[in-house]
Amino acid sequence: MNVNTYFLASNPFIDAYVQSDFMGKFIILGLLALSVCSWVLIAYKWRMIHLAKRRSEQFYRAFDAQRSNPLGVEAKKELAPNPFF
Repeated sequence: MNVNTYFLASNPFIDAYVQSDFMGKFIILGLLALSVCSWVLIAYKWRMIHLAKRRSEQFYRAFDAQRSNPLGVEAKKELAPNPFF
């Protein structure tokens, strides 16, 4: 039990949180919440970029298959929301 207490006390962030007053705790929790929001937003944007790349590759393959008639590429449901369409 003393090992866990010593480990938590050696962490400067937990130590700062424990020793701070109400405003300090509010600021630390606010920074933590904003950090979580930022990481969620980064993950969302990464997923959207990955999805756009995949859909762009699908569109390019469909476009390349109909090279003789480029305006004949049909708006398929999975191709519609991409940067090239």
